[in-house]
Amino acid sequence: MKPGVFFLLIAIFSSSCKKDASTPGPIACFSADKYETADEIHTFSFTSCSQNASYFYWDFGDGGFSGYPSTTHIYYAYGNFNVRLRVTASDGTENTVTKTITIGHYSLSKIIFTAVVSSLPVHCRVRTGSDTLAYININGSADLPYTISFADSAFNDVTTLYPVYYYDELDSSGNTIWTTSHGISIQEIETSPGNKIDFSLLHNSAYAEFSIYYRFVNR
Repeated sequence: MKPGVFFLLIAIFSSSCKKDASTPGPIACFSADKYETADEIHTFSFTSCSQNASYFYWDFGDGGFSGYPSTTHIYYAYGNFNVRLRVTASDGTENTVTKTITIGHYSLSKIIFTAVVSSLPVHCRVRTGSDTLAYININGSADLPYTISFADSAFNDVTTLYPVYYYDELDSSGNTIWTTSHGISIQEIETSPGNKIDFSLLHNSAYAEFSIYYRFVNR
């Protein structure tokens, strides 16, 4: 009798070990709809792709948290935020993953004039409201393309979600002859190839074509 009991206990113990060893642990995984933006009120969508997870804990890096598998969050601030997802399996084992969200600004990098149709020479100005970005003097077609580069400075940052650019053509004394404008959105900058926006501004028979390039900065 004793030998039979001894072998039965060994078989049960061996079977239990094999079951524990085959139980997969949790794997934390998530994706975001975007990882950097200049829109401080953007609603970020976070989607879990975790495996073997029963419980979820999101730490958004700004004091906010959530317990849903997939969730959304708005930061209302600029900066770098470390988003951490901790997942827990039914047996209590845990796994975490962290990714960084950056909310910053787009800043002017350069303006390139490619065409001007008007009486030459042309004296013009590009501005946003009362802030002049550049004065341009074009004496003939040989001056095109005409490039103005901007330093990496907070003065050149785009600080509104819908910037409006004005083009003023000036006389030789600096007085405005005519003005036209064109508004864009931060979303247009984010989705444009190379963060470049093309402008074609028309006034009667005169017009100007130029492109504004932006750089993304975190400040």
